[in-house]
Amino acid sequence: MEIRIATRGKLGYLTGSIAMLAESAPTFDAWTTENLRVKGWLIDSMSPELMSRFIRLRTSKEIWAAIKKVFYDGSDESQVYELNRKAFTLKQNGQPVSKYYSVLQSLFQELDHRDPPSMVCAADTDAYQKKLNRLRVHIFLSGLDPEFDQVRSEILRKEPKLDLDQSFAYVRRDAQQRANFTGAAASLDATVMVAQRSKGPPSSHGSSSTQGVKDKPIFKCTHCGGSKHTREHCYELVGFPSWWDHSKNKRSGHKALQASATPETPLVSASDHMTCDSNKITSLSPSSQSVVSNANGSSSPLLDKVLYPLRIHCTRIRYLLCHHWILICYPLRKLLMLFLVL
Repeated sequence: MEIRIATRGKLGYLTGSIAMLAESAPTFDAWTTENLRVKGWLIDSMSPELMSRFIRLRTSKEIWAAIKKVFYDGSDESQVYELNRKAFTLKQNGQPVSKYYSVLQSLFQELDHRDPPSMVCAADTDAYQKKLNRLRVHIFLSGLDPEFDQVRSEILRKEPKLDLDQSFAYVRRDAQQRANFTGAAASLDATVMVAQRSKGPPSSHGSSSTQGVKDKPIFKCTHCGGSKHTREHCYELVGFPSWWDHSKNKRSGHKALQASATPETPLVSASDHMTCDSNKITSLSPSSQSVVSNANGSSSPLLDKVLYPLRIHCTRIRYLLCHHWILICYPLRKLLMLFLVL
């Protein structure tokens, strides 16, 4: 919050460098407006439980002084102890190295703010800061996961010694290389697993494809002898759809015709049926259909309704001519002799 207020040029309202003006001053109203703005920033940053403790204070400086007195007076040894304890006991525990380092750095920065060096001599201050930096490098390395044991040893053996930021960069590069290698290996393992899964699990009775075929239901058409459908859905009986590939039907038509015309599969009680073997038909009756579907998918009108009565009459006439020719020819011979005599 102090940084946020300072960047807006209002830090003087916290430190008191911009003092409170008298009510009679001409710029008192402008000062009051700015003071209330900074006071609002402080109050808004608090939880509802803390607001009631500081909202009645008049100036931003009074609120800031009360906060420092309650939470930090610059000599709170217990807070310094707690920060040191967290820093020494912090462990990576499988989290990313960058996250672990960020938490550790925040603890170190808070310690620097609460417990700054007290040396007056610049040389002593530099020597103290170098020892402190080496200690923090050791703290950082001790909290790493066991997988970084080799990297830890490499950093400790390096000359000149690496500072904290350099040690973190060294560990981060090693972690990145591990992640890249692990990702490539995981990708390869996933590819192998996908390939094995596509082949299917091994079977003691044969390949997975054979097992899959056995599990599928088996259909057999008793009309055309084809597979993958039954007689109720045979296109030769119910008609071919518009999307049917008739070149396929031409390739398999001869085989289907042979299967349907074999003596082992006679046509029994067939209705609206077409066949090329008349020996299998014992009786005929007129069809109720007016249109039939051809093998190429086209439709043709059924002429049997017109030709059937004529075929019956022709059959009777042929029977009379074949079996009663004597009765017919005798009168004709008499007529012929009479004609010759005359």
